[in-house]
Amino acid sequence: MISITDKSKCCGCAACAQKCPKQCISMEYDAEGCEYPVVNADQCIDCGLCEKACPVLNVDKDEPKSQRAFLVQHNDQKVLAESTSGGAFTALAQAVIANGGIVFGAGYLRGEQLVRAEGAPGRLKVGHFSVESVDELWRFRNSKYVQSVVGPAYPEVKQQLKTGREVLFIGTPCQCEGLLRFLGGKPANLRVADFVCRANPARAVFARQVEWLDAKVGVKGETVLFRD
Repeated sequence: MISITDKSKCCGCAACAQKCPKQCISMEYDAEGCEYPVVNADQCIDCGLCEKACPVLNVDKDEPKSQRAFLVQHNDQKVLAESTSGGAFTALAQAVIANGGIVFGAGYLRGEQLVRAEGAPGRLKVGHFSVESVDELWRFRNSKYVQSVVGPAYPEVKQQLKTGREVLFIGTPCQCEGLLRFLGGKPANLRVADFVCRANPARAVFARQVEWLDAKVGVKGETVLFRD
């Protein structure tokens, strides 16, 4: 059974909650807006699957591997202007979608998608969801220095993989590792891309910043561009 006694030892990837066969683990927000798993002990069957899915409890030993590095810049000037890392993610996503695949990434939640982040502090909420059209990839562009709510993204990825579709998932290193732990490995039709990440700013800080911006500008914005 997952039990958080030291918050610094939990990355909030939600792999344990999504892996639980009894769905007795909920991700609950603390005062800073950070998610941590809480187990309903009365429903827990002590199957141990939540602990096996935890990337912090199951750290693989680093092994030297040959690596290749690429300097990437998207050749579409519009995409490049909307991106903060040269448009590399868009290029990868375009290739997957062109092959009939589906892409999971982090963006500002809207409409019915807000259910995924119910309880998270603030008006603007960042969460993981999927798109199947190149025209929708703009929702994933630009850096978002706030933790994304994974929600049901892991099971959705698994369902798409079962159909044989190519899937691209992009997230923080701990979210990507959480997905692989949830799946129990890396299927051949799964593409995973992470990015350099030191830590995620607390959601409560971002929420206060958005409130300040709303008051300063006099308009409730739909997005925040952290880097221009």
